[in-house]
Amino acid sequence: MAIVGRFALLGMAHRRSEKTYRRCRGAGPRRQAQHNNTLMPLFLLLLIGFSVAGGSALFTMAGKLAEPRMRDVSSPPKGLPLSALRIARPDGGSVAAWFAPGNPHQGGVLLVHGIRADRRQMLARARFLLEVGYAVLLIDLQAHGETQGEHITFGFRESADVHAAADYLRTRIGGRP
Repeated sequence: MAIVGRFALLGMAHRRSEKTYRRCRGAGPRRQAQHNNTLMPLFLLLLIGFSVAGGSALFTMAGKLAEPRMRDVSSPPKGLPLSALRIARPDGGSVAAWFAPGNPHQGGVLLVHGIRADRRQMLARARFLLEVGYAVLLIDLQAHGETQGEHITFGFRESADVHAAADYLRTRIGGRP
C-alpha cells in the first residue's frame, strides 16, 4: 500500500511542478492564445505585402512583354525567291510580309512567328517548304518587325493580321489548300 501511495504522491507533485513551470514560462492556454492573437496581424500584413509585391512584379513583366518589338527587317534574304509586300488589314493598317509562289499544283503555307520575334524566325521553315514546292507567306504580326502597332496583345489584335494574310494567300494560290 505504501508503494501505491508514493506513486500517487509523486504523480501529484509532478502535476503541481508542471503547473508552476507553465505559469513561470507563460505557456498556459490563456497566454498561448494571446500570443497567437498578436502574431496573426503580423502574418496577414506580411501576406498582403508579398501579394502586392508579387502583383507589381507581374504587372511590370507583362508591361515589358507587351511593348512593341518593331525593327527593320529589310529585304528578303538572297537565295530564296521571296518578294516583299504589304497586306491590307480591315482596320486600315497593313501587315508586312514576304511571299513566294511555289509550284502551281501545290498548296500554300502561312508562316507566323512567335512573340517578340519577326518573320525572319520562319526562314528555315520557308526554305524547306519552298524546296518541296509549297507557296509560302511569312508575315510580321502587329507591333512586331515592320508591322505597326501600339503594343503586343497576345493574339487579340494579331488574329486580324493572320486572317488578312490567310485571305491574301487564298487569292494568290487560287483556292488550293
